[in-house]
Amino acid sequence: MNPPSPAPDCDVAIVGAGPVGLLLANLLGSTGLKVAVLEKNLAPPSHSRAIGITPPSLEILGSLGLSDAFVVRGVKIQDVHVHGVSGQIGTCSFRELPGAHPYILSLPQQQTLSLLEQHLRLTPNVALLRGREVAQVESAGGQVTLGSWNLVRK
Repeated sequence: MNPPSPAPDCDVAIVGAGPVGLLLANLLGSTGLKVAVLEKNLAPPSHSRAIGITPPSLEILGSLGLSDAFVVRGVKIQDVHVHGVSGQIGTCSFRELPGAHPYILSLPQQQTLSLLEQHLRLTPNVALLRGREVAQVESAGGQVTLGSWNLVRK
């Protein structure tokens, strides 16, 4: 195994490159902060870990100019019918939700991650660093150490 590379010079370190970590990196990067995303896996997961994207999340994606890219690739779920062994046991409608997105958007997580990573590449002050596991966090004397990463707080 190769020794870890030097810590990036950054304002914020995000541990994990899942949908939330990548969205946060995009949001913070858009403010001009230097952001490092540390992800232990070398590649994104091959399967989804979430059911859908909620209206508030779509609004946040809209603030980055990404909601349309998500909506055209996803399936809008407006009504849900829940079935059990003996038949239908419930229903739920999202049609009356306020805002521009009265639905839950179903989109494979691989596509969500891909769209968020593509947008990150447009922001030179954000670095996605794969193969970087953070096993511990320590703080002393104005420095934060994440595993073998030494990040200076400003």
